Amino acid sequence: MEQTPEELTGTPCLNCGDELTGNFCANCGQQVRDVNISVKSLAVEFTESLFSLEFGFWQTFKRLVFLPGTLTAEYVAGRRKKYSSPIRLYLGTSLLFFFAIGFFGGDKSFIQVGDDDGNVTAMTGDEAMAALREGFADTPGDSMAGAPMDSLLADIPANEKIGDLLRDPDRAKQRLFSYLPRAMFLMVPISALLFRLAYVRHKRPYLHYLVFSLHLHALFYFTATVSGLLGLIRPEAVGDSLALIVLVTFPINTVRAQRRAFGDSWWKALLKAGLVWHVYGFILTLVIFSVLVLMVVTA
Repeated sequence: MEQTPEELTGTPCLNCGDELTGNFCANCGQQVRDVNISVKSLAVEFTESLFSLEFGFWQTFKRLVFLPGTLTAEYVAGRRKKYSSPIRLYLGTSLLFFFAIGFFGGDKSFIQVGDDDGNVTAMTGDEAMAALREGFADTPGDSMAGAPMDSLLADIPANEKIGDLLRDPDRAKQRLFSYLPRAMFLMVPISALLFRLAYVRHKRPYLHYLVFSLHLHALFYFTATVSGLLGLIRPEAVGDSLALIVLVTFPINTVRAQRRAFGDSWWKALLKAGLVWHVYGFILTLVIFSVLVLMVVTA
């Protein structure tokens, strides 16, 4: 039989040893429960935990997708208990995103190669290497004319490692997905800093913008995942149209999120979003280029 708060007062907490003043320990927060519980009590506890998690998930999901910016406003206001933490939300959506593009990312056995006329051809890794060699053979210029293909390719830095990656697209993709999530996580504090600079007159602490950045990246991952899955719908024209419509909602939701989180007008939020994402895009390009270089260097 469960004891009353009066009966528990003064008894030690089984977890930390502090004296209890009710059904929950004031020091560690553990709920006081009889360790010799029945199967029925265990089932009730499991059900309560399950519905509590489901409620928190849907509350978080609804505000993330349909009321962007609300989660940040709620977090800053101190109302955090009923929502998933920003870092947990970011990790969950990023895991979903990278799993989706890894699993539904198309045929792993081919590389899509485009020519100067805009035509795209699916090639295996060995075919791509042969095309690369042929391209060097056809390059005009006295310094390259008549030179053996292997000697020409040998002059390219890290040529052997690039060739290994081209010949094994599966391995290249695996290496890319091992570096890219970490690179994208690096963009979270950078994005927060850019928004902090854009709202320098607000004099808010950096933590507010870091939470906003985590929520915004989580929204991007979710939007991009849904867009990618819709792109698989056939006929292709229908799938691509639906994917584009969903993807376009992200920049709109960015502005909506800024208005709710920071109280901006539409035009101010739009201007600041444009400035932030231009700089963000430039930095992201450098980061992705660095990832590609790292892939080659460590291949």
